[in-house]
Amino acid sequence: MEKKQDGTKIVQALLEELGFGSDEVEKLETIPYSTLAEAYNKVSPALAKQGEYIGGNPIPNEFYVGDPREVGFTEHAKTIPVMAGTVFGEFAFGPAIAGKYSLPDSEKKKMLEEKYGEHTEQLIQLFTAAYPEKDLSDLLFLDSMFRAPTRDFIEKKSAHPEAPTFSYLFTFEFPYDDGHVAWHCAEIPFVFHNADKVPVCNLPGVSDRLEDQVFSAWINFARNGDPSGPALPQWPACKPGDEAVMIFDKKCEVKHNFDAALISLHDKVAPKFNFAASDEPVQH
Repeated sequence: MEKKQDGTKIVQALLEELGFGSDEVEKLETIPYSTLAEAYNKVSPALAKQGEYIGGNPIPNEFYVGDPREVGFTEHAKTIPVMAGTVFGEFAFGPAIAGKYSLPDSEKKKMLEEKYGEHTEQLIQLFTAAYPEKDLSDLLFLDSMFRAPTRDFIEKKSAHPEAPTFSYLFTFEFPYDDGHVAWHCAEIPFVFHNADKVPVCNLPGVSDRLEDQVFSAWINFARNGDPSGPALPQWPACKPGDEAVMIFDKKCEVKHNFDAALISLHDKVAPKFNFAASDEPVQH
């Protein structure tokens, strides 16, 4: 008989970890989020290994067979065009580095060493090769928590030629706070063509053009399953071993596998974002 996955096990494990009885579920509402998150991080890995549902993903059923990166794609899913991507600094919600363009590189390297330790120099080399136009301090805010699994998904989906798979990365620097990297969902005003309603999005002579390019890509994809169009450079579909990434920035361009080595290393060595605490990443 198929195991019923309804979240009961994770709730009971949380209650036990926090010292509550099995009938005191309502007390979870009184726990500070940071404490609750710490308890979840402690008990969830073991339950996940047992095949228990720990939240955060759909429960496999007759319509959803599971994470395609793990179980593969259904015959129907193989026929659906996909456009997948992320932004440069998913968790860069806090302030940027004040005066980052006037700050000496030596100071930036000190900050990088505090975050990345012995891996700093290698990351710097890979970062400057992938992003020659970006400031060194932006490496502090680089995301791989979303970017790495997205690259993995794109690689596996593009192995099926039944429908194309397109990759994008939104790397626009917002003109405030001395230059702020794109954070989670920062592309949304551009997608819906209402960036003029968001003051921090507006960079004269640049953001209007970028807005038209992003908006047209989403509209084209919705209509045709292909984001390509006259507003953008030629945007090829990805192929196995060749991630053709549309970079949405002051200048939109396609780059091939440009950050693969950087993201691979960053995903292994960077401190993981602490959802419980604000802007300060911590090592799990």
